[in-house]
Amino acid sequence: MKTFNRIMTAGMSLVLTLSIAGCSASSGSTASSKDHLARIKEAGVLHVGVEGDWQPFNYHADPSDPSSKLEGYDVDVAAEIARRIGVDAEYTESDFDSLLNGVHSGADGFDIVANGVTMDDERRQSYYFSDAYLYDPAVLVVREDDNDIKSFEDIKGRVAVNSLGSTYAEIDEKYGATVINLDTLAECMDAVKNGNQDASVTTNAQTSVQDYFKTNGQDGLKIAARMEDPDEYGIAMQKDADNDTLLKAVNDALADMRKDGTLTDLSNKYFGADLTNK
Repeated sequence: MKTFNRIMTAGMSLVLTLSIAGCSASSGSTASSKDHLARIKEAGVLHVGVEGDWQPFNYHADPSDPSSKLEGYDVDVAAEIARRIGVDAEYTESDFDSLLNGVHSGADGFDIVANGVTMDDERRQSYYFSDAYLYDPAVLVVREDDNDIKSFEDIKGRVAVNSLGSTYAEIDEKYGATVINLDTLAECMDAVKNGNQDASVTTNAQTSVQDYFKTNGQDGLKIAARMEDPDEYGIAMQKDADNDTLLKAVNDALADMRKDGTLTDLSNKYFGADLTNK
């Protein structure tokens, strides 16, 4: 499970932007007069880029078998978007940076990336994004009987544990906690629950915390506070007029899924909570 924020450096963003611009130019020279959505419908397939090893967003049923069924929140969301457009979804797995590099309108790229991509101002300069389909605030997890911590301000002077490499450690340090790094989220949860290393709190993405609770149970732990401004996840695609109708079709599908409860059902299925509203 990945618990760190996916953050692209400015340099990487520039490289990817130039790369995508090249892809757009080359694909435009050979493409028919039909736009991208029309070509997708004609082919009958929506090509979706995913990592394939990020539970519960997209992962294999048997992690040791890459040919086992691909499942997860993003997998099901993308499949439902494809169904409502009138085509099938096909998935290609790659590392995160390559996913964004590979999303373009050409036949050799991904039509969309459905991989819990955080929408920010820098990325919006290079990509179209759908409306948000999942909200992921940072949350404070404490022992169930700890009634002293009710906000991030309350962790000043406390000991916080975070997964090694997690950007959430910066949040704990910002609010005055002393941070101890452990290898995994599960270790952090155990440390808080059992008082190991005097730990009283851990901070992480709510999606990761809810997945842990769903898999391991919540006994002995609780969420004490949430950040007001969550990360917002969107479906990414090339920023090009060729994709104007595809962007609208994806947003229309998501709006219908929100209206008929499909998004809520999928969130409850994979996270054990409805994280589809801000």
